[in-house]
Amino acid sequence: MSFPNHQEIANLLSCKNITYKKNIEKHAEGLMLVSRDGILVEVNSEFLAIIEAKSLEEILGNPVINLIHSEDCVAFKKLHQSVCEGKTGKLQFRVVGLCGGLRWLEIYSVAWRNFYGDIMGVMNITRDITESKLIRQTQQNLISLIQSSYDFISLATLEGKVTFVNKAGQNLLGIDGDEEVKKTLIFDYLMPEDLVDYQKRIWPKIVENGSWQGEYRFRHLKTNTPIAIYQNSFAIEDPDTNKPVAIATVSRDITDRKRAEQKRQESERRYQILEKVSPVGIFYTDAEGYCLHVNEQWCEITGLTLAEALGEGWTKGIHPEDRERVLKQWYREAKENLCFKSEYRFARPDGIVTWVLGQAIAETNPNGKVTGYVATIADITDRKQAEEQLRYYAFYDSLTKLPNRALFLEQLGNLIARRNKGSTETFSPVPDGKFAVLFLNLNRFQIVKYSLGHLLADRLLIATARRLEDCLSNFGCLLVNNLELEKADFPSKSAIENTEWRELKEIDRLCDNSTSTFPYNCQEKSQNLKFFVAQVGLDEFAIILTPVEQQEEVTEIANSIYDALQLPFLLDGREVYISASIGIALSSIGYRRPEDFLQAADTAMHACKRVKQACYAIFEPGWHTGAVAQLQMETDLRRAIERRELQVYYQPIVALKSSRISGFEALVRWQHPKRGTISPSEFIPLAEETGLIAGIDRYVLREACRQISFWQQAFPTEFPLTLSVNLSGFQLSQLDLIEQIDRILRETRIYPGSLKLEITESKLAGNMVSEKRMLQQLKDLGIQLSIDDFGTGYSCLARLHQLPIDTLKIDRSFISGLGVDSDSLEIVRTIVTLAHSLAMDAIAEGVETVEQLAQLQALQCEYGQGYFFSKPIPSETAWALLNRFR
Repeated sequence: MSFPNHQEIANLLSCKNITYKKNIEKHAEGLMLVSRDGILVEVNSEFLAIIEAKSLEEILGNPVINLIHSEDCVAFKKLHQSVCEGKTGKLQFRVVGLCGGLRWLEIYSVAWRNFYGDIMGVMNITRDITESKLIRQTQQNLISLIQSSYDFISLATLEGKVTFVNKAGQNLLGIDGDEEVKKTLIFDYLMPEDLVDYQKRIWPKIVENGSWQGEYRFRHLKTNTPIAIYQNSFAIEDPDTNKPVAIATVSRDITDRKRAEQKRQESERRYQILEKVSPVGIFYTDAEGYCLHVNEQWCEITGLTLAEALGEGWTKGIHPEDRERVLKQWYREAKENLCFKSEYRFARPDGIVTWVLGQAIAETNPNGKVTGYVATIADITDRKQAEEQLRYYAFYDSLTKLPNRALFLEQLGNLIARRNKGSTETFSPVPDGKFAVLFLNLNRFQIVKYSLGHLLADRLLIATARRLEDCLSNFGCLLVNNLELEKADFPSKSAIENTEWRELKEIDRLCDNSTSTFPYNCQEKSQNLKFFVAQVGLDEFAIILTPVEQQEEVTEIANSIYDALQLPFLLDGREVYISASIGIALSSIGYRRPEDFLQAADTAMHACKRVKQACYAIFEPGWHTGAVAQLQMETDLRRAIERRELQVYYQPIVALKSSRISGFEALVRWQHPKRGTISPSEFIPLAEETGLIAGIDRYVLREACRQISFWQQAFPTEFPLTLSVNLSGFQLSQLDLIEQIDRILRETRIYPGSLKLEITESKLAGNMVSEKRMLQQLKDLGIQLSIDDFGTGYSCLARLHQLPIDTLKIDRSFISGLGVDSDSLEIVRTIVTLAHSLAMDAIAEGVETVEQLAQLQALQCEYGQGYFFSKPIPSETAWALLNRFR
């Protein structure tokens, strides 16, 4: 519907005759005249009805803006101003009736002129569009609702041509936009194997019957992935003919639900199987606790049959002493909707008492009402028996039977407390309560362990514990009461019956040395000295001595312990040697915590280790600062490994006959960000002590192999460059050493024959069979082996012919004497001759002068290395050196 000719209306309104009002009233549209300053001049009845006015007097003479909705005032004023300037315009806006009603109007505005053509105001032809606005808004809301729906909504013709799919459907099916929708048929959305059935059975039902609902499968158009849906389709009819003209479909993605159902069914099947094979007993009760079902394992644990367990029968099987407690806890926690968990006993009909861990949880309906309980019981009888044994092992080492660290610290703490109180009790028989703490570490125990085996290492620990007790018994009595001795020697019956216990007793028997040098005979001792010995680590022991009058008493005992452990241990017919480092902390240092005393003795022990020939060291308070510094260095070293501050340097090895570089020895250097270059002699011992050497060794070997592989490709020769790398004692003790090296060889693709591993003879543990086997495995990989610092070990000649060695490396101490004394010349001559007679070659280490080089060439020594040729250099410098001399 269009507006009437506005010029005609304007002319009529301009006539100043008696028909003025009639000309306004005869139009069906609302009319209002507004003066230039916005005052209502005239309106017709249609407009009065729109604004809910009963008479003209209510509105005429008032500003028209009073009727306009506040949000539309600006737009209306703008239109009014524009028309007053001679233009025309159209606007949709809201008016507020006098009774508060809100209506939407559409106006067409033209200028209102007098006979002279002057603009007097604005004539507004209005139409009420409230209903159409509501219809359009409803349509828009419906479209928005359809588009925002999570369900897949579509519209198709009776032939199946799709005309609409909402956003959810497009996303579900993988359709890109409305244009793509119009190119598809509803049948395109089906899985190929379902297409015929849908076309012949489902679609005709929808068209003929007007509706169909059920589960079916659609597919993702891009990935062809099946999508399970629940479909509700219905026909849309022509209101005039009542015949279907289109098919609307609302589909819901039920893929997750179908998967969940499938998983639930599979879970139920698995649960039924699990119930049969489960090692725990499972039972169900109703809300009152009456048993409905038990599995076979429940019957096996309790000794009751299914019939005996049903109803209240299961509660009668609970041990009488536990029954009331268990049932009260069960119902109390069930009432509070908590999980029941308790350990209790069943008294089986055959008289056996079984400990169980019982657990239960309530089953509830959707309203939260308890409908029953699901419960399990696990047989913990063995665990309960073991706990008795564990109570003993909480304070004693299971292997050596010595007190452990916890009991040691407790006894030491008691001693400190009594000393501080000036007690004269048995533990501190002198008023000042002087005492000493000794910390003992077995040197090279790890090497013995990994070379001779764990079982023999365990026997060595047991024998060491017994020898310590025997040695200390020569100076005093064991600081332990009779009850504690009983616990140490006679564990509980369940522990004695335990297989592991029997094995430990057998090991103890095999380690027993009837010819002990230190007989235990406390009753004959007249000294006041008492001792307490404990095992505080794998290969670490701690001793309390009290009272001690003089420092010399403690050092005498430390020397005696050291000498005792120097004697061989006879284990399985094999003599095993081991030594110890001992740290001593005297009570005079004045610490108040037992942990501090033990730490002080530990610090002294590490100081002893650094002095190779010392058997003990006495802690000095100033060492704490050094210990902190060492700890800081350890922290820095760990970070250095992570941050790759360690660098591999290379020292050339020269063929003395041709004066050409035949290979390099890889050496590690640490470039500290604050301290600069740190000598290997400073950080390598720390790395070995802390176990960080393993990571350093792997890094050096891998980096050096990678570098030498690159050089071999860059400088191809008949004999590839060789790489010499030192093997640490820690590496030699690692069980996976062969696998580590083999993996690095394969990663770096280095020719195995060009890798030469240097072994210091003193680092070998002394187990000839295992060492020879390990070295032969390295040889089987194609790796060459070299004895480093040859001539400095006392047993080299006795073992040399038994080991698969390729090279003897002459120690620099002999090379430095060439040209100075004749003895060094003869020693070098002998080593070179020995190497040649055993089909080995020789490398002279530490060559620094022309005279040394000449004598080595005269002795036909194959290779040399030292500052005469080059100091250790970084890889970049080595590259330049190879370019010049290869």
